[in-house]
Amino acid sequence: MNWTSSDLQVATISDSSGSRGVATAAAPGSSLIGAVLGPIIGPASLSVSHVTLVSIAVTPATPSLTLSQNLPFTAVGTFSDSTTQDITGSVTWSSSAPAVATINTNGVASSAGAGTTSITATMNSVSGSTTLTVVQ
Repeated sequence: MNWTSSDLQVATISDSSGSRGVATAAAPGSSLIGAVLGPIIGPASLSVSHVTLVSIAVTPATPSLTLSQNLPFTAVGTFSDSTTQDITGSVTWSSSAPAVATINTNGVASSAGAGTTSITATMNSVSGSTTLTVVQ
């Protein structure tokens, strides 16, 4: 069986072993997806819509660390179509008080001193945060 897409600008569909039949959205619009087996074609319409990031949830929600500890954070995005996705590796991470804790590009915070800091994940002008407490 082979797979086809009538509009590659909207969606492509894999014909490769291991991912055969998996569609990938390229742009908003519609494409006719076809499963072809000899002279038989099984068509289906695929609509691709544009979704936007609505909010970001940062977890853990109320974290605390002692000095010299590290803690990984996760960012989960909620989109305009109500779907959620782990976007930890795509956000920009920041700490409001680097003297208390720093955070790297992978979302791992490292404690530096006692106190509290806001850990924030930002993507496309949307932010989410949580307060990290560091104790001695």
